[in-house]
Amino acid sequence: MKKVYLVRHGQSEVNAESVRKSFDSPLTNKGHEEAEKLAKRMINVDFDTLISSTLKRALQTAEAISKETDKEITSSDLFVERKRPQEQLGYNKNSDIVVESEKMANQAFLEGRKYKEAESFDELKERSRRALYFFDNLEEEHIVAVTHGMFMRVICAHIILGDSLTPENCLEFISNVKTANTGVTVIEKKKDKWSLLTWNDHSHFADL
Repeated sequence: MKKVYLVRHGQSEVNAESVRKSFDSPLTNKGHEEAEKLAKRMINVDFDTLISSTLKRALQTAEAISKETDKEITSSDLFVERKRPQEQLGYNKNSDIVVESEKMANQAFLEGRKYKEAESFDELKERSRRALYFFDNLEEEHIVAVTHGMFMRVICAHIILGDSLTPENCLEFISNVKTANTGVTVIEKKKDKWSLLTWNDHSHFADL
C-alpha cells in the first residue's frame, strides 16, 4: 500500500499580492509561519521520505518539515506548478491584460492546444500520470510531497476521473475545487488503484 501526503506550500508572494510576479516566488512571513505550524504537525505523521517541488515556496515549506522531522529533502521538477504566460508578469491579476491572457490560455486548454508558456491539458495530464508513477516506483510506502495548488488538483482529478479525464472536466475541477496554503491532501493506492482519502486538511490550524 502507498500513502502520499500531498502538501500545498505556505503563502507565497504571488498568493498574497495582487500583481502577477515571478513564477518562482518565495514564502511571505505568514507563509513561513504556516509552514512551521504544518511542520510541527508532521512530527506526528509516520512517513518515510520527503519530496518537494524545486520552486522556492515549496522548498522553503519542505525545509520547515525537514527541520522538525529530520527527513532529507528530495527535490523534483515533476511537482512544480503550471506556468502562467509570461505576458501576465508585472500586471494586476484583475487587469485587462491578465484577464484576456487567462481567457486565451483556458480556451487553448479546452482545445488541447498550448498557449505560450502555459502547459497544455495533454502536458499536465501526462505529468500527473508520471507523478503517480514516480510514487509507485519509490521503495518507501509513506510519502510527503510538497507541491502546488493547481498541479495537486490535476493529480486528484486524474485519480478520480482516470481515462475519462478531458480538458473540459479537468478545467472545471481546477476552477471549482480549491486548496488553501499548507492544506494536506492524502491519496492512497491499494490493489493497483489510487483513491482520494482526505482533501485540504487544515487541522494544524485548529488553535487559530
